[in-house]
Amino acid sequence: MMHEHTECLHQDFEALFQQGRLRSAAILRAFAGEEASKVMILLDVARAGWGDQERVQRLLRRAMYDHLSRGLYVRVYEGQPASMQEVREFVDAMRQELYLDGPNSFDWIFRNEIESSREDLLYVDYVETEDGSSYWNSPATHERFIVDLSPTIVRVTLALGRLGLLSLEGLKVTHDTWRGQVVTEHTHWQQIRQLNLDVLKAYATRHDVNQWSEEDVSTVLEHWCFPLFDVDLRREPVTTQKLKEVQNSRIEWEFGN
Repeated sequence: MMHEHTECLHQDFEALFQQGRLRSAAILRAFAGEEASKVMILLDVARAGWGDQERVQRLLRRAMYDHLSRGLYVRVYEGQPASMQEVREFVDAMRQELYLDGPNSFDWIFRNEIESSREDLLYVDYVETEDGSSYWNSPATHERFIVDLSPTIVRVTLALGRLGLLSLEGLKVTHDTWRGQVVTEHTHWQQIRQLNLDVLKAYATRHDVNQWSEEDVSTVLEHWCFPLFDVDLRREPVTTQKLKEVQNSRIEWEFGN
């Protein structure tokens, strides 16, 4: 059902994009990415194994209820990390409740970028800035940033569905192939790619794969990313006071008193 819904959202995104209705297209593109991330979270349950019920419940809560967790999945797939250590470092940076950025990388305090960018697409908001000023922000401001490109996680989800790997049998093949695999900080992308290949080969031995497209096989092989079942995807609380201390320290280091 999630695959079908992702496909529907993706097709409607493409239709709206072709019509030049970029604001609505951007919203459907974002929703398709969120729905695809739910598919990947469920596949991570299969890759992790469902013997540890506490772990399974944690993953399912992420899939169903947490926008930030789903957004982190989308960003990780887009980033194409080379190692599990890169995944953790990237996620830790992106899950901060507040962060510093600007021309000097520490000029202003911003809300979590994944959550704020999602809301920027959906709502007209009244924004209060760090210096006490305020302004209205409209999704119309952001529609020009949309490009005719679906998120990587959407393309992988649709390819997996067309290949049959989102069926019950596909989940079992994925689970069996990953049984006993241990992912550590030092796990490199090539090891994940080999497991992707092993899953495809195992499923292919049981089915007629003459209808498989080279593009779908390549998409799954090259872009089915690291499992995130042991990565902390929760929002990391950060206080403005702490960031102001960092900000002042950086200003003093850069420019002196």
